[in-house]
Amino acid sequence: MTQKGRKQKIRKAAAVLAAALVWIAIWQICAMLMARSYILPTPLETLRAMRDLIITPDFWTDAAVSLGRVTLGITASFLLGLAGAVLASRFAYIRMFLSGITSFFKATPVMSVIMFCLLFIVSGMVPVAVCFMMCFPVFYTNILQGFDSTPRELLEVTSLYTDDILPKYRYVMLPLSVDYIRASLSLGCGLAWKTVVAAEVLSSPRISMGYHLLLAKTYFEADQLFAWTIAIVVLSVLFTAAVRRLINWSVSNDSYL
Repeated sequence: MTQKGRKQKIRKAAAVLAAALVWIAIWQICAMLMARSYILPTPLETLRAMRDLIITPDFWTDAAVSLGRVTLGITASFLLGLAGAVLASRFAYIRMFLSGITSFFKATPVMSVIMFCLLFIVSGMVPVAVCFMMCFPVFYTNILQGFDSTPRELLEVTSLYTDDILPKYRYVMLPLSVDYIRASLSLGCGLAWKTVVAAEVLSSPRISMGYHLLLAKTYFEADQLFAWTIAIVVLSVLFTAAVRRLINWSVSNDSYL
């Protein structure tokens, strides 16, 4: 990294730290003015609650189970979204069929999907099902848009060498759609955590982060509520960063399939 690049990185980190300190100061002032810790705890009280959480084995069990649900839901939605985009880019009737499904789930409130799933699915699998239904349209539409933006001339040139479909996607369409795939994964990871935790709150499986959010709200333990929320946000950020690194590694190693 060049000297200029290091300076820019340091400035960016300093700006982020300064912004964080400002918001923490605002949080502290608001908590002091309200003087009701069961509604708005101070940053220090929240930090203590987080410390008490992370030293317990149950916290890591709940976090691991919620992470597993997110991973399962987003993996299924991505793979089926990719498969759907491949089929829709080749067959018009499949595009028409899937466009109706994706439009429906884009317009449907998450709470409605959760309530519907609660009627037919056991509580532990409701978050996975909801995650799949909410993330599938994101992956499908973004990847299909990437395929549609592929210049037809390149496909025609590929057809001169082979009539097989796989090489067209492997060497032309997928590499040119990497930016669309990366964008869909960045959006889908954040959405997956939101939908999984929301579904856990409503379906209330005992081993989950969402269940503890519900307990904290029920018993007015605001410090616990803030601590669990921060833990979920941190896990979501780390999960998204890991997925981005995986995509970058896949691109750099030419491992699309």
